[in-house]
Amino acid sequence: MVLGVLVGMSVPARAEDVAPSSEEAKGPWPQKPHWDPAWSHSNPWDYTLAGLSLGVFAFEGLVLQPVRPTMRWMDPILFDSDVRAALRVTDPQAQQTLQNVGWVLWGAQIAIPLFVDIPYAWTRYGFGLARDLFWQDAATLLLAAAVDLGLRDLAGRARPSVYDCLKEGGTDCLSSTESTRSFPGGHLLNATAASVLTCTQHLYVRLYGGPWDALTCAMTLTSDVTLGVMRVVQDTHWATDELAGLVIGALIGWGVPYAMHFRKSDDADVRAPAALVLPMPMAFDHGGGLGAAGIF
Repeated sequence: MVLGVLVGMSVPARAEDVAPSSEEAKGPWPQKPHWDPAWSHSNPWDYTLAGLSLGVFAFEGLVLQPVRPTMRWMDPILFDSDVRAALRVTDPQAQQTLQNVGWVLWGAQIAIPLFVDIPYAWTRYGFGLARDLFWQDAATLLLAAAVDLGLRDLAGRARPSVYDCLKEGGTDCLSSTESTRSFPGGHLLNATAASVLTCTQHLYVRLYGGPWDALTCAMTLTSDVTLGVMRVVQDTHWATDELAGLVIGALIGWGVPYAMHFRKSDDADVRAPAALVLPMPMAFDHGGGLGAAGIF
């Protein structure tokens, strides 16, 4: 079992830096966001995590991605075969349509925290909150991207079509560099990290006020689940690939902003350490799984 650990210190905000508590204006939109005095603002730990994640992601993209990982895992496990038989489509045109729609859903979920909420917060509440959201987004999404590429290279799982090709005795089954990058589902891991990040920020900070934060969360999570199902229907991933991507993405999307900012401290003047343990895959000759995860 391989276990990865990232540790960050959450520095509570000074009283003079904290946005006032939410005061509802007449109508559905709040005049001010909710910000607990014990929560920390963006700080060097955010910059460090974002910078390290960006560096790892760049290395993976430039050095590792052009090379196909060694295949360490080929066979379906658990309910993979049953779900695939029930859901997959084999028509190439339908698969291409699903792929295009999947990219749209993925892009929309990434765009909400970056290109909707940050400009909205800056325009309505000022630069301070927009800066805090930006660094939460940067640390979370860059970490998710780095973990995604690293896990898929480490697991080396064959995609469903590659499995079929090898079972049928094909000789050119591993021609693509993506042939053995099936686990976890990369689209879903990154999209889920963005969706759960959106939910975490909206439900803690109450950006929109009224029922709109919960509705935004519900909308992006619905889009996320739809994306995961579509990737299985498209026959790009096994069901366990998507389930792993969902779990890992959710842990990162919630864990990073919570552990580094939204954890409350009994004493707002005391620095509280926060450790976020990230799951890593366990690959065997005939299957695989995930290691443990926790927050200390």
